Amino acid sequence: REDFLAELSEFEPHLPEILDNRYRLALLDRAQAREAIVRPAALFGVEVEPALVDELVTELFEHGVDPPALQIVLDRLWQERPANEPRLTLARYHALGGARTLLVGYLRSTLSERLPHQAQVARRLLRAMVTPRGTKAVLPAERVAELAGIEPGLATELLSELTRAR
Repeated sequence: REDFLAELSEFEPHLPEILDNRYRLALLDRAQAREAIVRPAALFGVEVEPALVDELVTELFEHGVDPPALQIVLDRLWQERPANEPRLTLARYHALGGARTLLVGYLRSTLSERLPHQAQVARRLLRAMVTPRGTKAVLPAERVAELAGIEPGLATELLSELTRAR
């Protein structure tokens, strides 16, 4: 992940080739997002309704489609389909509440499963990592802890657990 590249640079004097092979997974344009939805499904004999593809791309597109968000939504759709149903449908997507509901549900379940007794504190921590414009704030853990009003050691522990949950 891009946010860990700086940490790897510490090893360059000992492993000069450590950063030679990088792949940056950028936001997907509309055509790439469609392909990322349909092609893997087709490889496994899964049909994705064209109307669902259209709606997914439209809902998730914001300067591009974020691959992890697309993966989470599609995984939730797959997990919630009726048993032995090899189709992903727009009706099921609507019944589940759409992309935002699925993504919020994923975050909530991750927090409650991984940090059951500290989910509220973890939410404060995550909010501190978002700029007023809604983008990722790249800050040292100590600053995130300060913004969230959390003791730095606890913040580091929670951030480590959230990183493992990915």
